[in-house]
Order: sequence, then structure tokens, then C-alpha cells
Amino acid sequence: MVCGDFNEPLWQHEHLSRTERSEAQMIAFRDCLEMCELEDLGFSGIPFTYNNGQDSNRNVQVRLDRACADEAWRDTFPFAKVVHLATSCSDHCPLLIHLEGMPDQQCQPPFLRDEIMWERDNTLPNVIAEAWNKHKSPGGLGSVARSLGEVLKDLKEWSRTKFGNVLKDIERLCLQLADLQLAGADRAQVWDKMNQLDELLYREEMLWLQ
Repeated sequence: MVCGDFNEPLWQHEHLSRTERSEAQMIAFRDCLEMCELEDLGFSGIPFTYNNGQDSNRNVQVRLDRACADEAWRDTFPFAKVVHLATSCSDHCPLLIHLEGMPDQQCQPPFLRDEIMWERDNTLPNVIAEAWNKHKSPGGLGSVARSLGEVLKDLKEWSRTKFGNVLKDIERLCLQLADLQLAGADRAQVWDKMNQLDELLYREEMLWLQ
């Protein structure tokens, strides 16, 4: 879903609860934007940024958060896009601003290392023991170092199979969560998807920590 066509007022898309929003509040906000010479940048994604998580008629979905910019900023970043992201960590959606045309940052591939997120799997000790028994060497320190390197390679392959690509999995789960929220799915389904996303976000946090 894409909103933000400036030929049609954004205010028509932003309040999705049964309770009407005060017209005076909306007028005051529009006047504030005009006084500050700011323009709403629009958005794509789910049409609200706040969900109170209640069921049925008590549910409130509203676009409270938005990205605004003045003319100078929009001239600097003419292709900027705002995306509403689904999240399990807050009742507000994070807003992601893509500044298209910016040079990509080339990241160096990480060196071979132990990952903190592996420790959340109870089978890790057995995996390490099996890998060490396969590669252990009776030689000196040099042989031990090479054996440890082989063990770590096996762990990396295990990690790839067990955990997959964390960032891609997070992106996939965010899209699934957004689809459930848009479809008004059962809260149990939504909470289950949010719990899965929480676990992946923890793993991402551990990756950044390292």
C-alpha cells in the first residue's frame, strides 16, 4: 500500500479507528507545518504508525508519526522515500527514510569468529564436541590452532543452516507481521509472529554488539 499522493489530503488516510479525531487538532497541525514551511514526505507501507493492540472496537490505528522536511532538504534529497516498518518492539512503527542516490557503503566481510547468538541454542555443546572430535590434532600449538579454525568453519556452516540470514529473516517477518496487521488477523497470530521477530531482533543485536 502506498499513500502520500499530495493531490489528495493525507489526513484522509491517517485515522483508522472508530473514534473520530478532532478536526481542530488536524487544523492546528496543518497550520504548524505551514508556519514552519514543512511538507509531509508521504509514506509507503502500512497506513498507520500507532496501534494500541486492543481487540475489536477498542482498537485504534492512527498515523501519529511522520517525516516532514523543508524545501531545501527536499531539493537535496529529491528521491527520498519514507517507509513504515512493522515491529514487535513498540506500539509505534519505526520510520525508515531511504535517501536514494547516496553511495553504498561497502562492508568488509566479517572474520571467522564465535557468535553470541549461538549460545541460545541448547545443542551448541554437542555441535562443538562433534566438530572437535572430527578435527582435533595430537600435534603442537600450530596444529591445535588449525584444528580450532576447522571447528569454527563447521560452526559457521551449522549456524548458516540453523539460523539462516538474520537480516533477511527479519525483513521477511516484518512483511508477514504487516500483512497480518492489515488483514486484522487474530491477536494470537499477531503475537506469535511478534515473538518470532523479537528473537531475530535479539540475534541482530548480538551481531551488532560483536
